[in-house]
Amino acid sequence: MYELIPILALSITILTIMYFRYGFRDPLFLIVFFYFYFTFGPVFNILLGNEVYFGIVKNKIHQSTFIFLISMFTVLVVSFVVKPKLYIASKVIKNIVTFYPTLRIGLFLLILYTSYHLLIHAPYIMSMSKNARIEHVGPKLHYNYLLIQLYITSSIFLLKKKDRNGKKLFTANFVLYVIYCLLYFERDFIFPLISIIIHSNLGKSETRSLNRGIFIILSLFLLTSVSTFIFVLRMKTYSPLLFSTLLNQGSLLFINTQIMSWIDSGQPFMYGYTYLNTVLNLLPSWIYHTDFNVLNWFKDTYAPGGESGYGFALDAEAYLNFGYLGIVFVFFIIALVQRLTFNMIGRHSFFLYFSVFYTAFLMYCLRGDSLAYLKGNLYAILFFFLNHLLSKVFRLGREPRSLFRIPVRSKT
Repeated sequence: MYELIPILALSITILTIMYFRYGFRDPLFLIVFFYFYFTFGPVFNILLGNEVYFGIVKNKIHQSTFIFLISMFTVLVVSFVVKPKLYIASKVIKNIVTFYPTLRIGLFLLILYTSYHLLIHAPYIMSMSKNARIEHVGPKLHYNYLLIQLYITSSIFLLKKKDRNGKKLFTANFVLYVIYCLLYFERDFIFPLISIIIHSNLGKSETRSLNRGIFIILSLFLLTSVSTFIFVLRMKTYSPLLFSTLLNQGSLLFINTQIMSWIDSGQPFMYGYTYLNTVLNLLPSWIYHTDFNVLNWFKDTYAPGGESGYGFALDAEAYLNFGYLGIVFVFFIIALVQRLTFNMIGRHSFFLYFSVFYTAFLMYCLRGDSLAYLKGNLYAILFFFLNHLLSKVFRLGREPRSLFRIPVRSKT
């Protein structure tokens, strides 16, 4: 397994280069940081001789880590070619003058719903497993709630800085959101919280601050530890090697090694079929309907007749379709969308909202598929513009304040 060390060293080098360029002020660095954690965590465990995720094909580990390296290098290239406009972003955070009254209403309704839900269901599901708890309340309701919370939590910067009542509503809702997640062994609240911390950091001094860097690093470590603890409670995988469990959070190595093994065993490349299916799935069911999705396909191929799912991975889907070239294309698009969104923060409040959402959602969706990625982003866009339209109605036809009073300069 020592042949993994050069790829691991190159990946750490990429991470180091991105950190010393813009540090935690660049959301792309945060995305690469978490991608590195999800992908190379199990690799560290392998090198240390610890247990890793069940089902990893050992003779494909080296090839899979090469995929991870290509993905990180692609994001690095995008970060060099399209530089982040940090000056504009920092001025935006410091001079927020938006006002969306419907956001307050949404927060209030979510507070009422979550409080009611916790009071009604919590006493009856405490002794149940995670899946049983979700079945008790209904999977569709549960996952839609988590998605709505992600959208509304990402809207924090649509509240004016001096809007104390709005901030109180946001805090109360977020606390209840965390309690809800803990009740159902979910870790979803961690990703928007990290994204909010990173974007809030933009409003601080533009000079590097050692104390702020330490605070962010400690916050990431704490939240990662909380995530691991939730994982242990959910899976009941108690282990004296806490560090080993901390590194085993990503299942991407398992997914990638399985896909590569199947390809080598005769499974043909899909040449864009899964992406075409993703786009067609956006159409009404009476126009296009199929039972195929890549998550179920993987589950049925890996464990026919099994009940539990295994998730998937954006890089594995890219390789399944177009091999290594697919990896470059997909991660180029992923990184470019984030960078262009970030660089347009000063043009409209939508871009600030979407930058916060996209950064959080992508960290979550790295372990998903293209259908989840596309639908999640489209629904997020619809959420914002519905909020924008209704806020306009509540303000008697006047446009919601959605621009920022900032000097426009080309300085990055």
